[in-house]
Amino acid sequence: MRRRRYGQGIALGAMCVLSLGIIFSMRTIKDQAVVAASGTPVDITGMSGDTYQVKELHTLEDGSYVVYGTAKGFASDIETAVTFDKTGENILSLEIVSQGETDGIGSKVTEDAFLSQFHDITAPIKVADLEVVSPTTGKVNTSGEAAATTELAGEDYSSSEWNPGDTSPEANAMRTLYAAGLLASSKNGEKLSTPLTDLSPEDQAKAKLQKANLLVSGSEEEPAGEPVNVTDMDAISGATVSSKAVAVTINNGYFFLKEAVLNK
Repeated sequence: MRRRRYGQGIALGAMCVLSLGIIFSMRTIKDQAVVAASGTPVDITGMSGDTYQVKELHTLEDGSYVVYGTAKGFASDIETAVTFDKTGENILSLEIVSQGETDGIGSKVTEDAFLSQFHDITAPIKVADLEVVSPTTGKVNTSGEAAATTELAGEDYSSSEWNPGDTSPEANAMRTLYAAGLLASSKNGEKLSTPLTDLSPEDQAKAKLQKANLLVSGSEEEPAGEPVNVTDMDAISGATVSSKAVAVTINNGYFFLKEAVLNK
């Protein structure tokens, strides 16, 4: 009887060791798969990652880069993972890592209809009313596709066509002012532009200062930085702030690679 119990104990112990070995092997395989998918982490200490709002940088086997960055959205911080090719010039893919934007509006940044725009395109990018800005050198000159983004209004254009999903008092007031010819865009024959409430706090402050004639006209000075070609992207209707936040993370990642990583 004792021999039988002794033998059962040995068998049980062997099974436990075998099970632990299988579990360890599975975890090792899983960890290797995660590393293969996300790449090899790069130490960005001393690269001013905070300035670019870049949290992490990974490299993939083909030499491309995955930049993890954040920017302030409408209701939350939006974190993205942007894959650039080895030159840092081209965006290969975009992933939303985390966000807490308004369901059905800002949360649309996670949908394929929005994300699919960012496959195999040239960086940096531009969405409505977004300045292409290097966090270290300031605003840069833009050229290329973004140079002719102003849309002129045809004779049959109605301000009611602008952003129909936004029924806020501010948006309705903008439509009324445009129809009455009291906005610069209507006077210039342009389609209705983004209302003040859709702008960032910094842009709102700038617009108010300009209205009070407290700023030097931007047309008298050339923006700082070298000219860059930009790619125009479609913002999500009713979610301009969320769209701009995603674009900011992409552009910050682009400038981070060009200025802090590849030019070292």
